[in-house]
Formats: sequence, structure tokens, C-alpha cells
Amino acid sequence: VLRLAMALLLGWMAYLRMNYDLICSVHLWSHVLPMVISWFVKFMRGSNNDNDGKGKEGKGKSSNKKNNDLSTTPPSLTLSIGISTILLSSLPLCFYTCRLLSNTAFLQSIIQHVPQYPIKDVVHYMLPIHELSASYQIIRSFVSDKALLQSMISHLFFVTAHIQMGLGHIGIAFLTSEQRRKNMLIRMDVENPPPPSSKKKRKKNQNDGNDNEVDDNNGSTSKNKKFDPSRKFRRSAPAFIFFSVLPYMFQIILFGNLNKFAFMNVRNQIHRSVRIQELFDHDSHLTAIASESATSPDVYAGSMDTVIDTAYDIFNRKLFSLPKL
Repeated sequence: VLRLAMALLLGWMAYLRMNYDLICSVHLWSHVLPMVISWFVKFMRGSNNDNDGKGKEGKGKSSNKKNNDLSTTPPSLTLSIGISTILLSSLPLCFYTCRLLSNTAFLQSIIQHVPQYPIKDVVHYMLPIHELSASYQIIRSFVSDKALLQSMISHLFFVTAHIQMGLGHIGIAFLTSEQRRKNMLIRMDVENPPPPSSKKKRKKNQNDGNDNEVDDNNGSTSKNKKFDPSRKFRRSAPAFIFFSVLPYMFQIILFGNLNKFAFMNVRNQIHRSVRIQELFDHDSHLTAIASESATSPDVYAGSMDTVIDTAYDIFNRKLFSLPKL
């Protein structure tokens, strides 16, 4: 319930395009909150077990009842105030941590202290860092409002990271259930062996002279029933479709469209900045357009779309494949 509530809160904040540091702090706090609550529950269970053990060693059954009643008492006021203080103070700490990690100077200082070999070389070998950096510099040179560009990229990074990594886990769960069903098909004859045939004997009917097959267990005439080992496998097909296939399909379509919607908003905003704002903000650009050999703004905007699509596809695929590692 807590995870679902925090997921809905983060989705609402991302939809309203709140400050990225605030969204990041709530996201980090959503992981701190279950840890503190689980620690509190373990602490209370440990204290209750200690009280039960002391009561069983020192007294009889009547005293055990009293100790059991005392062990279920709520925690002390001091402990409750301490836990509440930790929960309330952790949110500003999460906000400060996210603000520190989003600071460009702090990130550059970390990069400078990272050794060139082997960490930087391995990262540059696995990821196209230089190409992504060059793409960002190209986009940044055409967008006049640098703060707006940073805000859009941060929002897109938040949405893409959560959706793609979530889809990666959903894909792994679907592949697991699909492989489990394939194993059921392979082990169908092993897990569903045919029933053992009952011993039968033939008895002579003295009245009409016909031979009848009679079962030794109940003496009734047996009927030939064909054993179907695939009956269990076929009966589980609707459950697999409704509980595995359809939810996977709906989630892929829904979250994929949400991710595409967030990306198209950013790309169209940059497209308009290149095609309209950069053209009309400078008179020299309008003068250059008047010449016959000038390149139209549409060509520049189309080239910018290609740069954005290529860089984002690389980033998108890497995040989708990350849960598989």
C-alpha cells in the first residue's frame, strides 16, 4: 500500500512538472520510509520476544498471560517521538542530497577525482559518452533558455528512467511466467502420469454364455476412458492469458505511450526553439534567409530532431536493458 501511494504521488508530481529536486527527494524518501518502518517493526518484535522469554523462565501460566498482554502494549512515547523525528527529518535530508547531486560543480568535482584507468576507460568503452556529450552541446547551442532546457532534460530523465527500468522488470516477470508454462508443457507426461490400470479378470456368464470384463475392486463392467495428460495444461491457459499476457500487454502499451509522450514534448519544444525562436530573435538570421542559397529553418530543425532521436534511443535502450543485468 505504501509503495502504491508513493508511486501515485510521484506520478502526480511528475505530471504537474514540479521541481526536479523536489521529485527526486520524495523518490529517495520513499525508499528511506520503508527501511525505517521495517527497522521499527523488527525492534518491537525483538523486544516482545525478549519479554515473552523472560516471562516463561520466571513464572507459570498465569504470569505468562500477563507478560503476553504486556508484550502487545504500544511502544513508549519516547520511541514514538524518535521514530517520527527521524521520518520528518529524513525528507529535508533527502532534498539536500538531491540538490547536491544535481549541482554541476559537485558532479564535475566527482568526475575529476575518478581515476582515468580503469573506471573512466571502461565507462567510455561501454557507453558513447563523447557522442552524448557532443549531442548535448549541439542542442544547448541552439536553445536560448538554458534553464528551461535543463529542466526539460531532468524531467525527461526522471520519466524515462522510471518507466524503462519498470518495463524491464515487467518483461523479466513475463518471460519467467512464459518459461514456467513452457516447462509445464515439457513435463506434462512426467507430472501427469496415466493412472495405473486395475487388474481385471474375465468371468464366464453362465446364463447367456458371453464373456464380460469385470473389475476386481467393485465388480462392475469397466469402460474404456482415454487418459488426457494435457487437460491440466489446457485448463491453465485462460488464467495465463488473463493474469500474465493481458496485464503485460496493457502495461507495455500504457507506459510506452507515456514515455513517448514525455519525449515528444521535449523534442517538439526544442524543434520550436530552433525553427521559430532562433529565427525571429536575431535580425541577421532573417537577412540570411533572404538569400537564395540559405538553408531553411526546417532543415536545421529536422537535423536537430535526428540528433535528439539518436541520442535518446541509445539512452532509452540502455535503461531498458539495465534490469536484465
